[in-house]
Amino acid sequence: MTIPFTENFDDYGTGTASTSFPQCWNRLTNYTTQYPYISSSSAYTAPGNLYFYSTSSYYSMAIAPEIDTVNYPINTLTVNFLIRKTGTTTSYGAIQIGVMTDPTDASTFTPVASYTGSELSQTNQWYEIEVALSNYTGYGSYIALRKPMDASTGTYTYIDNFRIYPSPTCLKPVNVAVSNVTDNSAELAWVSRSNESEWQVVVVPHGEEMSTGTPENVYEMPYTLTNLTDNTQYDVYVKAICGGGDESEWSNMKTFTTRCLPTSVIPFEEDFSTYGTGSTAFPGCWVRHREGTTTAYPYVNTAYGAGSLYFYSSSTVYSYAASQALDLTGENPGSLVFSWDAYSTSNSYGRIDVGYMTDPDDISTFVRLKSIYSNNLQPVSNWYNFSVVLPEDAYQHQNIYLAFYAPSRESNYVYIDN
Repeated sequence: MTIPFTENFDDYGTGTASTSFPQCWNRLTNYTTQYPYISSSSAYTAPGNLYFYSTSSYYSMAIAPEIDTVNYPINTLTVNFLIRKTGTTTSYGAIQIGVMTDPTDASTFTPVASYTGSELSQTNQWYEIEVALSNYTGYGSYIALRKPMDASTGTYTYIDNFRIYPSPTCLKPVNVAVSNVTDNSAELAWVSRSNESEWQVVVVPHGEEMSTGTPENVYEMPYTLTNLTDNTQYDVYVKAICGGGDESEWSNMKTFTTRCLPTSVIPFEEDFSTYGTGSTAFPGCWVRHREGTTTAYPYVNTAYGAGSLYFYSSSTVYSYAASQALDLTGENPGSLVFSWDAYSTSNSYGRIDVGYMTDPDDISTFVRLKSIYSNNLQPVSNWYNFSVVLPEDAYQHQNIYLAFYAPSRESNYVYIDN
């Protein structure tokens, strides 16, 4: 193996066959299916990522090719990869990083670092893990990842963009996050790991080379990006400045989109009929979030008309959608009515909460105005109209976002239109 070493799992196809696994790697499991294997489900860099499975009785392991420890002692190396979980149970996302002396014998695995999955605060989001192997004192020459036996029911972990390289003296920032996005600004945060107090930040329009941007020296974190263009997608990178000429490499790219400008056009209308259908179909100035599923709920569906917004929730899944920001400046309290149509296909489906938000990225700002239940949509397979007067409290905020929220409960499907 040549150091630095990179494996993106993109060149082997998918599935459990040995031909669909990186050459010179090994995998071990005590399960009947050959976990881990390469999957195409929501890879960070398409088309592949490595899919681990474990239960209270089964484990799965992936072992990288042998390292020349004469030229590259294990304790001088660092392992870096991206990790994702798909469920809210803690052991989803669990992984151990370690070293082995024999890639065919699981008992020779010595863990160096362990993650339980609780470190990954959100499902279906990629997080970066970087582990220096400086504390390893054994004689192994194989770096391995193990999903240990954990929950009684099966749990899953996905890995992508696996790297091994000489340990740097200035560690790069990881898990860059963007929040409080407006039409012209966004708040940037990251995890700092070298006790540095200076960084550089580069932001460029999405798809442009990082080299086209101008690095900006930053002395605080979080840091607010300003002078952005509304409804525009950007890529941002962060680098640590450790002093004495020592700098980290750039962080992984983080992509975000600024909000559309608020609209003051009243009446405000949306019939979802111009966006196509499927999980990628969604109004450009609206915001959607989901938890507990890889499917991008809610999305525009044409099963019951020219287009409607299709929501799904379950005991472990919720989803919501928020409109473009409405500027209520100059509107008289109590003068506006929020109206919508709802549709359900089953007597047990149809629950949705309707209201407004002040921050479309923060479900805690949701103010419920009305709840629709399955008994409100009887007989099924018909459209029903509902409305509510916006309360005076809504006018205390310059901008609000009309919102539909399908909370976690038993399996639930509902359609919203007009």
